[in-house]
Amino acid sequence: MSGTERWTALLADKTTDFVLTCMILVVALLAAAYLIRLVDRWRRQDDSPSCTPHDQLADLRRWLDEGLIEPEEYAKLREKLEGQLRASMGMKGREVPPEQLGQFLVPEEAPKGATPASPPENPASKA
Repeated sequence: MSGTERWTALLADKTTDFVLTCMILVVALLAAAYLIRLVDRWRRQDDSPSCTPHDQLADLRRWLDEGLIEPEEYAKLREKLEGQLRASMGMKGREVPPEQLGQFLVPEEAPKGATPASPPENPASKA
């Protein structure tokens, strides 16, 4: 009996046929599970931009301070970002609620040569 005849006889056996069918089914199910996992991971990816309008405005302010952009260019770009900033804060109109007024502003640096204000004295510490 040659090798080919032996394989043919083995594949003709019903037990071997059943085992082979089960193995193919298991491989197909594992491939389907892997494909579902990949699709689910792709579907759950974060589609939000990596740079928020607040980050962009902070970068623009830094570029303005470093002299990389002109004040007019900064003003134009800030106006473009204003709508996105308002949307991210949940605002529609031009009015800013007092509690959110300074929440997202970039702090301005003190002028050179200016001394910081001294804190008020505590009358209890004099006693």
